Amino acid sequence: MATAIDCTLTAHPEMCEEIMQSDLTDEEKNYLVADIMSDTKHYPDHSLVRDWNLQSTVIPDNMQNQGVIRNAWIKIGAIMPSVLYDEKLHIDTGGEIITGEGYDVVLPRGTTSGDCRTDRRVYRNNTEKSLSINNQEVQSRFRHDTPHMTPIEIQASYDILVTTEIQHYTMQVRCQYCSPECLWNRTEYKNDRLVVEDSVVAVIHNPVLEASFEVEDTYNGTINGNLVSEDFVNLELDVGESYLHKHNYVFSEILENGMLQVYAEYLPSHETKGVKGFEDKLLIPENDECNLRLYDFFERKVVPCFLEKIDLSFTVDTDSQMYMEGDTIIVTIEPSERLYSVEYAGVEYETDGRLELTAIYPYNRVSVSLEDRTSHALFHVAHAKSMKMFLLVGMFILFNYIIISLLQKWRIGAYA
Repeated sequence: MATAIDCTLTAHPEMCEEIMQSDLTDEEKNYLVADIMSDTKHYPDHSLVRDWNLQSTVIPDNMQNQGVIRNAWIKIGAIMPSVLYDEKLHIDTGGEIITGEGYDVVLPRGTTSGDCRTDRRVYRNNTEKSLSINNQEVQSRFRHDTPHMTPIEIQASYDILVTTEIQHYTMQVRCQYCSPECLWNRTEYKNDRLVVEDSVVAVIHNPVLEASFEVEDTYNGTINGNLVSEDFVNLELDVGESYLHKHNYVFSEILENGMLQVYAEYLPSHETKGVKGFEDKLLIPENDECNLRLYDFFERKVVPCFLEKIDLSFTVDTDSQMYMEGDTIIVTIEPSERLYSVEYAGVEYETDGRLELTAIYPYNRVSVSLEDRTSHALFHVAHAKSMKMFLLVGMFILFNYIIISLLQKWRIGAYA
């Protein structure tokens, strides 16, 4: 109901009061007030929502009856923080569940058949509330670490047990000549139990926030760089007094059953000062200060931002230029302490600067890659059988050379 709105909690209380005192319908009032709840349209105002909901009362819904238990209900009023987007409720890995619950006990009146008098009173009145996520019990303040977009079900249960003590009185004659009297006859205990439940389906919002700003070069006081980012709600790149702020969503607050809920709509926009460029190719006035911040629906992450041009050059060497098949090839890459991708004989490896490989005939090249740069080291790998044949042929030639030399010496000696 619009009449339940506390204008002091909104960003514009005076404007809110004017709306509330107008002749608009409750639905129209709720719509207009929701638009002035907060001024942070590109960032979800979870603090406002929490303050509002902690001062609000969950409105009963789906009441049930069982015996003397009447109007029993439980409702998950809010999960904080949370964002309603694309018809899905996105919640953080930790938060707070707000519930409302209640019931009445209505004892029957009148006299039980056969009684002259029936007295009833509540003998026992016990309740137990439980909360769970995917059937695992949690407290109202919960922690549930699961990957991004994992579907979950939040369940609330309210177990009510009421025991009624019933005193039965019947007409009895105490003696032979006595008149009948309405006297106590027996005591009965009757149990009524009712379990009411509510549940909310949601997804965990826990994206991996990654971004980088890489400087390609600087020229005439201008930085030429690439901004690489994905899966963010807001991105803020500040370089000195220049900035680029990218927003993927617009947020508002909607009122449902007395509780406030953050609502998101995908509507990309950006704000810029002193930054030029197309998409992620940026030109920024040169400065020594750089700050890069990423936001999801709930968290903020500060990402390292360096304005120096990164030198990605490297050298590749092997410990020899000639290997027999099966020999160990020692590959050295400088500078070390970087993660390089190495490919040899159709197999890929990773190394931080030194790698040992087994020589395989006829593969004579090692390829090393770092981001978009690739370098090669060339060498020769001799086949074992070919080398054996080469040695045999060499020995044969050497043997024949020795025989011929001896024959020539023998002939010279004979003629002498």
